[in-house]
Amino acid sequence: MQAMRLHFIYPRWRKLLEDHPQLCAQLSAHEVGSLRMTSLGIPTAIAALPAGVTASVCNDHLEDACSVDPAGADAICIGFFTPQASRAYAIAELWRRRGYPIIFGGIHPSACPEECLNHADAVITGPVEGLWETVLADLAAGKLQRRYSGQPCAPFAMPQRGALSSGSQLRIDVLQTSRGCDRQCAFCVVPAVNGDGIQRRDVEAALDDCANTNHPAVFLADENLLHDDPNDVAWAQAFHEGLQRRRLRRWFTAAAYPRTLTRLNSERARAWQQAGLRQLYLICGYMQPLSRELTDGALLSDVLRLQDIGIECLATFTLGNDGDPAAVDDIVLPFWAACGAHLAEVTISVPFPGTARFECLDRQGRLLHRHWERYNGSWCVFVPRHGSPAEVEACSLRLWQSLYAERSRYQVQQAYVRGFGQDILREPAADRQDPGN
Repeated sequence: MQAMRLHFIYPRWRKLLEDHPQLCAQLSAHEVGSLRMTSLGIPTAIAALPAGVTASVCNDHLEDACSVDPAGADAICIGFFTPQASRAYAIAELWRRRGYPIIFGGIHPSACPEECLNHADAVITGPVEGLWETVLADLAAGKLQRRYSGQPCAPFAMPQRGALSSGSQLRIDVLQTSRGCDRQCAFCVVPAVNGDGIQRRDVEAALDDCANTNHPAVFLADENLLHDDPNDVAWAQAFHEGLQRRRLRRWFTAAAYPRTLTRLNSERARAWQQAGLRQLYLICGYMQPLSRELTDGALLSDVLRLQDIGIECLATFTLGNDGDPAAVDDIVLPFWAACGAHLAEVTISVPFPGTARFECLDRQGRLLHRHWERYNGSWCVFVPRHGSPAEVEACSLRLWQSLYAERSRYQVQQAYVRGFGQDILREPAADRQDPGN
């Protein structure tokens, strides 16, 4: 293949404190309301490129992607998910007018390919691994197809983690251990984008990737790791053994829903804790209403049980469930006080394109708009079953203020250390050392 160069862009997207600056004084502690984890999309796409193809990268959070000169790149590749879509479209239109072919990929283009084709010359849906040879041959011939479809069973590329400059605020890496999901949750886009089955990554390859992370704090991207399916349990056991054999020490955070905790028995929880799991990102209010999940004594017992084992809880309270009232203060705050979770966040349910929930709300005429920059959890973008969008948003702001009303900056920083490790408070060193050494 002839020598080619691609210019990759990661569009910026807004977080809570940018949308609601009135919370800045209350949430001035380290990272609360502004935390962004490293994206795997562009580092993985670059790693999958054929030999001889070079890449430059612009992180729009750090430098204006509309001003950074692609310097004669053969094409501009933009990877993004829904809250980045509006910005991605604006960037694409600018460089397209200047004659650059535009290629989209990522979660949002996979869920909304036809919309994206209004702004791009080609859209890659699903995994990019195994597609680049065809895409680049078509690009060289001046015959880009409109769509290229990746396969869930494609081999996993090893992310080129140094490709996307993240800035000093990001000290958490993401580790992918599988692709797709066999659960059909109404709010989740994963099956539509990456397949409705689980493609598990080779354990040794996952360990190699883990050893290559830039930070000791690592977020495990795949929720099936804590499931009690025999295949998930066997994979996790092999992963634990590999971590011990290689003497890899990381501070893991794993996402979980309340029903996951009920199936995570103490024996498996201890094994995970010994392997480095220090924190659960507990997502409440999506599977069931908060009024059901948080008043169930079993969830409180599970959280306290895991804390005794040494696994902390970062609780996420999701507002806007059809089974909840607009104001859930009297449901959330008592649970927060009783469970002893060291950190918490509040988000408003987001009906992402490509999910059954989005389609349902669209059919019912309850979607307020498609201003994608507001599909970030800070705004209510649909008509709730109970109350109004404004009431849900007001409750979100009240809860943020209440959760951190009596916590000093120092206390919140120490909570981050408990969940993510001491390195979370440090600037990244010029020369990274393995925390296990």
